[in-house]
Amino acid sequence: IMQFHLGFQPAVSQYKITHQDGVLFFGSCFSEHIANRMLDLKFKIHTNPFGIVFNPKSIVTSLHRIIHKRYFKDEDVFEKEGLWYTLEAHSSIHSISKNELLERLNHSIDIWNKELCSANYLFVTLGSAFAYQHKQQEKIVANCHKLPQALFEKTLLENHEIIVDFQELIEDIKSINPHLKWMFTVSPVKHLRDGVVQNNLSKAILIQSVHQLVKQNAHCFYFPAYELVIDDLRDYRFFESDMAH
Repeated sequence: IMQFHLGFQPAVSQYKITHQDGVLFFGSCFSEHIANRMLDLKFKIHTNPFGIVFNPKSIVTSLHRIIHKRYFKDEDVFEKEGLWYTLEAHSSIHSISKNELLERLNHSIDIWNKELCSANYLFVTLGSAFAYQHKQQEKIVANCHKLPQALFEKTLLENHEIIVDFQELIEDIKSINPHLKWMFTVSPVKHLRDGVVQNNLSKAILIQSVHQLVKQNAHCFYFPAYELVIDDLRDYRFFESDMAH
């Protein structure tokens, strides 16, 4: 008989999420899907205040912004084809006026700052170790918003910088919420535009970084979403027609 499963049984966590727990999701589109499933089941969920974010650097930058209430200012937003955006959020976060966008972004900071202080769990889903740096501003962006490619430089983040960035963030959040449990996942979604080999290199960097962070921090854990999809459900019947999601 043909076996369609590897029979992979992840270890069961000693921690059980209840309907009383505050649960936050931050990161790639995988985190949005899981958050929506949990919302359907009436859990207390908040997800991606700045929309989907794929790379670790932008996730860290966003969470620092929230912790320290670094509100968005005029110079952080720009207009394109009649709509206002910021390079620090997904293109789904836009408004028809500058002030409206700033209000929306800064309102999200207020809500998330409050939630981070009291949440029980923070799920962080890393999507890709590839990131885009705005050449003029010399900073990694969360989204390029289909601006001219010449404005950006593609870069592959290294695991040691990801570990250092997250370790600083973990200490930072510990100062406002010492009881928060971190649940790291690596998104099984394939970034095929980077190429198959490059996508695997990117995922390998993320997996290695996460395992090091879990090893360094007693309140950090790894949920093997990547392994469940790529190794256990290794059949394209479980994927969408793009063969990536």
